[in-house]
Amino acid sequence: MAGWAFNDTQGDPQRIERVVGADPAVAPLWLYGARARLAKDPDGALAMIERGLQHHPRQADLLLERIGLLAPTADERLEPAIRAALGALPAAPVEAYFRIALVRTFLYRNELDAAEAELLATGGLPGTSTDLMADAWARLALSAEFLGQPARADACMDMSLDRGPDGRLALLEEVMVYPERQAAARSLRRRAQERHPGHPDLALAIIEDEIQSEEFASAEEHLATMPAPVPARLSSEVHAVKAHLALSQGRYDEGLEILRAQLRRWPGDNQAIEVLVGSWMQRAVPDDAELYEWLEAAWRSELPEGFRVKLAGLLRELDRRRAAGETTDPGELPAAEAPSDATPPP
Repeated sequence: MAGWAFNDTQGDPQRIERVVGADPAVAPLWLYGARARLAKDPDGALAMIERGLQHHPRQADLLLERIGLLAPTADERLEPAIRAALGALPAAPVEAYFRIALVRTFLYRNELDAAEAELLATGGLPGTSTDLMADAWARLALSAEFLGQPARADACMDMSLDRGPDGRLALLEEVMVYPERQAAARSLRRRAQERHPGHPDLALAIIEDEIQSEEFASAEEHLATMPAPVPARLSSEVHAVKAHLALSQGRYDEGLEILRAQLRRWPGDNQAIEVLVGSWMQRAVPDDAELYEWLEAAWRSELPEGFRVKLAGLLRELDRRRAAGETTDPGELPAAEAPSDATPPP
C-alpha cells in the first residue's frame, strides 16, 4: 500500500499529502511526504514528521528523521527529540549515535560539563565505535580550547587520539562551520603534536596549517621529516599536501605533476581532486581543458555520492564556460551545484 501510494504521487508534495491524510495509519507515507517537501519547505517537512509521530510515536524512521531535520540548526527541540528516541528505540548500537548527537547539542550551547559527562557514559556502551568517540572528543577539545580551558582541551584531545585518527578530520569540519575557531584548532593541534611527536596525522595537520598561513619554509622542513613509515591510509593525503605546497609557492609544473601521477593511478582520489580544483579556482592552474579531463575521469570512477554531485556541478560549469568562450580568472568561484541524479554534461 505504502509503496504504491508513494509511486502514484510521482513526488508531488500536494498529492503525497492527500494520500497521507487519507491513510494516516501508514507510517512510511509521513516520511515520504516530508522528504518530498524538504527542498522547498524544511519547516513543512518537519511539521509532517511531527504529525506522523502523533499517530506513530515509537516509529523508528520518523524518530530518526526528526533528529536529522533538527540537528543542522541546533534547534532547542533537538534535545527532547533525541531523548524521546532514546526512550523508544533499542539500546545498542543506535543509542551511541543518539548520545553523540546529544553531546553535539551541549557543545552548541557551550555546556562542556554536560557534554563530557555524556561522552564518558557513551564510551561504556557495548559496540560503541571508537571512530565516533575520537570525533566527539576532538570536538569537545576544540570547544574547551576556544573557551579558554587549555588544560581541559589537551586532556580531551588525548582522549580523542587514544581512540584513533578521526579527531583531526572533526577539527577540520568544525573550523569550516565555525571559522572563528581556526586559531584555537591550530593551537590545539600544535600542543598535541608536541606531546605526540611521532603521530603522523598530527604531523600532517601541522604542515597543512603552515601552508594555510604561508609558512612555507617550515612546512617544507616538517614534510621532509614526517614520521616514517607513513600509514597507507594517509598516502593519498601526503601526495596532495606535497602538491599543495608546491603550487602555493608557484612551482606549478612540480605540483601538477604530483597530482597527475596520483590521478593516473587512482582517478577518484578526492584529495588530489580537491587540490587540483582549488588551484584552478585560485590561480587558473591547470587550464579548463585539463581540469575537465581529470574531473570527467574522476566522475566515472567509484566516488561517494556527495562528491560525485560536486564534480557534476563543476563539469557543468566548465561546459558552460567553454560554450561562452570564457577563461578562468584566479579567485573566481564556479558553481558547484548539480541535479540530484548527478548526471554529467553530455
